Amino acid sequence: MSSNHLQRLGQSLSEALREIVFGVEDGLISVFGLVIGMAAGANSSFIVLLAGATGAIASAVSMSAGTYLSVKSERDLAQRELAEEAEEIRERPEQEEQEVIDFLRARGFSNEQIATVLSGTRHNHSLLLEFMAAHELQIGRAERADPLSRAGWMFVADLFAALFPVAPFALLPLTEAQIVSIGVTALALVALGVGRGLVTHRSVPVAVVETLGIAALAAGAGFAIARVISSWVGVQVPV
Repeated sequence: MSSNHLQRLGQSLSEALREIVFGVEDGLISVFGLVIGMAAGANSSFIVLLAGATGAIASAVSMSAGTYLSVKSERDLAQRELAEEAEEIRERPEQEEQEVIDFLRARGFSNEQIATVLSGTRHNHSLLLEFMAAHELQIGRAERADPLSRAGWMFVADLFAALFPVAPFALLPLTEAQIVSIGVTALALVALGVGRGLVTHRSVPVAVVETLGIAALAAGAGFAIARVISSWVGVQVPV
């Protein structure tokens, strides 16, 4: 792989950080809750593995589809607003220039500094459009993102994270698989909490506790649902 490809891959990865974190969180927590709930009412690892694998794939597809539609909607809206702004610049350039002046003056720019900016935008409508997009419309890189790329990262992150709670049921008997699944998922959740804390500049211990707490609630909900359903169908769920 060439250096240009690696650079583009790294840029795509950094721009999709929100989707990656969200995908990992969803893959770990939702699938963990599913397999723990299934394990509570199942009598073999294969049943839990089948349910977990199916749930993991369905979750990854669903999340990536939702990401694609969300990002595409944001981009379509941004493109419409940019087209409207470009039309206003063509039809009413003086009015748009006055908006630039008002914006800069409100932020303490001197007349000389404002004149310097206007000298660059007055005869360059593309530059003026970029200025208005950033400062008036608040359109940045996120609103111009590639929906396919973001959806792809979401799919990979969600599916990869789901391997942690599901994989033990492919390798071990049911009881041992439950213990290992809880252990490796907890370690992955701690790593996710640390990553969330570092990326968002929050307290790392708080982020870890929050992540583990949400996962515990998901597992508890899955176990409770398994007990309710099992009682309806007359199957004894081990405690």
